[in-house]
Amino acid sequence: MSNKIGLKLTASYILIIMIATLILGLFFAASARRFLFAEKQRELLRKGQQLGQTVIGLFTGEMPPETAEKILEVTGNYLEARIMILDARRRRLAMTPGIGRRGARLSRADFSQVIAGRTIVRRGYNPILDVDAIFVGAPVKTQTGQIAGAVFLIAPLTIVGRLINGLWQLVALAALIGIAIALLVALYLSQSISAPIIKLKEAAVAMAEGNFQIRVGHRSDEIGELAAAFNVMSERLGQSIEALRREKHKSERMLAELSEGVLAVNKDGKIMFINDKARELLGLNTAMGACSEQPPTTGGDPDLLTKESFPTLRRLINTVVQTKLSESTEINLREKVTILAHASPLLDGDLLWGIILVFQDISALRNVELMRKQLIADLSHELRAPLTIIRGQTEALLDGVIEQEETKRAYLQDILGETLRLSEMVRDLLEIAHLDRGALALQKQDFCLKSLVTSLCEKYQPIASKKKLTLAADLQTAQDDLIVHADQTRIEQVIRNFLDNAVRFTPPGGQVLIRLQEQETSAIVEVSDTGLGIPLAEQALIWERFYKVNKARTAGDGGVGLGLAIAKEIVRSSGGEIWVKSEEGKGAIFGFSLPITKQSD
Repeated sequence: MSNKIGLKLTASYILIIMIATLILGLFFAASARRFLFAEKQRELLRKGQQLGQTVIGLFTGEMPPETAEKILEVTGNYLEARIMILDARRRRLAMTPGIGRRGARLSRADFSQVIAGRTIVRRGYNPILDVDAIFVGAPVKTQTGQIAGAVFLIAPLTIVGRLINGLWQLVALAALIGIAIALLVALYLSQSISAPIIKLKEAAVAMAEGNFQIRVGHRSDEIGELAAAFNVMSERLGQSIEALRREKHKSERMLAELSEGVLAVNKDGKIMFINDKARELLGLNTAMGACSEQPPTTGGDPDLLTKESFPTLRRLINTVVQTKLSESTEINLREKVTILAHASPLLDGDLLWGIILVFQDISALRNVELMRKQLIADLSHELRAPLTIIRGQTEALLDGVIEQEETKRAYLQDILGETLRLSEMVRDLLEIAHLDRGALALQKQDFCLKSLVTSLCEKYQPIASKKKLTLAADLQTAQDDLIVHADQTRIEQVIRNFLDNAVRFTPPGGQVLIRLQEQETSAIVEVSDTGLGIPLAEQALIWERFYKVNKARTAGDGGVGLGLAIAKEIVRSSGGEIWVKSEEGKGAIFGFSLPITKQSD
């Protein structure tokens, strides 16, 4: 939250300090500039007079020019200046490097003044160096006071400029430090003034957002009295709101914990409340697949339950809005997901302000009803054929229509066969009932799977020969002591089911092969045939109860469609997997795997 009062106070303090600092800085810089120029001129003049006395021997011939020029070079580097020494006839006796012929630009007027015994100090454009510079000229006098020549020193103003720039930098640094210190002081002062007001504002905003526990410290002034009154108001208002919140929380928790979905919307369909069960049923906040009642988008909750998202639900809401009466309907949200939606109006007198919808998942109920109908239909279909045969042949025997003993015996054999088929059906139904209750008890033990497969292959040889089929076994890849831990009787039941189906649905002249393979951690048993095969679309359905492949199985030829369902449960309960591979018209391969518990060394 911005501190506008503090910012205004701080800005005003800083502005005043900056203006004062700027004025003082300009005044100080101008004074320092004048001082630096004057000091540089005095230094050059002083050094020039001293230099004249140092090289006086140059005029008398006692000092060689090379020595004098060396002295001039050292002095010039120290002063950062160019130096010339002329005799009374204006002849150049010595000079610092870098002047050369430019020294000829020295005006006669300047030379005449110095030879006359006067000193020259001037600042501005210098034609010798062709830059702005300080120009100093001083006469060289002998011990007798006679003027023997002149010394001229030229110092570019860039030297002083660097000093002035450095001075400006120091002034700027000092100003920044001063402003920083002033800023801290200004912040402290503005904070002490604006802090109580800001705290009141923050407390008011927090209270507007629902925080009634906040309190504001106060002092013994007018703002402190306002803060104390605010604290009293916040406490009393918080007590009232908390009581309302507790009641609201109780209601929401009860709705949230319901096993039914609860959704509250206004008359336009905008969501006001929704519990987790309703989100789950409607598919909100989850990836949404294609279905008749799901919104076309994925992700977050829609603001409106539009006609495009939940058409049946929207029609139910519109009906309640128009009639102001409770309505119910069933909605198919997704595949195998059906809910019963009950909508009731929320009224304030005659004014409708919302609708409450309660969703009950009746998918399991509908599935049970569908399974019950399917079971009755399947049982009726399976029982009709054997009962019809038993009834017809029994009536024929009782009526004395059949007189020959061989025919009577054939009829009795048919009745016995159909009776056995009914017994097998009842046995399978009882076993399925046990499986549904989770009562599949496996008597697991270690046994040799290869011996079991070999024994079953030998038992089915006569059956295959009678139907003119070739039954072979491929056991070469399996060890002789291939041991698995499972219920031997149940595993035998699974293999028998595979062999029965293969022999039953393979035409004469065909081939049935049982193969046992050994892998690293599992044993695989597969039974393949050269029968009619199973269509790809029906391969996932053959494991369902009472299901029969239409082209391969008929009512009078085969079981009741429970064998593969039972086999699947047995294999999975034994820790293995079961599968089918088939191509229509090219036979089928049924197989399963079991974990190996012992292998030969």
